[in-house]
Amino acid sequence: MTHASHSFLIACKFLDDVFYSNEYYARIGGVSVRELNILEVHMLKHIGFNLVVADEEFDTYVAAISKVMKEMNEPECVVASPPPVPVQDAPDAGTDPVSCVAT
Repeated sequence: MTHASHSFLIACKFLDDVFYSNEYYARIGGVSVRELNILEVHMLKHIGFNLVVADEEFDTYVAAISKVMKEMNEPECVVASPPPVPVQDAPDAGTDPVSCVAT
């Protein structure tokens, strides 16, 4: 998750009205807060701060990922968003909001 933590952080900030602190996401992602901050700014600059994905592009990626998952015969992963909580009450780093179920 280390390399994906900044992508996840940006998505959460964009999609959710309430989100955890960068410190929390850094701890979950296994990186320092400084590194996460640098990665976040770098990625936003790289994509021109454009966080909106066209429906057609999204559908293309979903289809491609679904195809690979079926070819690999892997269980389908479902991401469940935990209810937002104040940072001081945030769950431990061991909490896994992703569950995989066989389909």
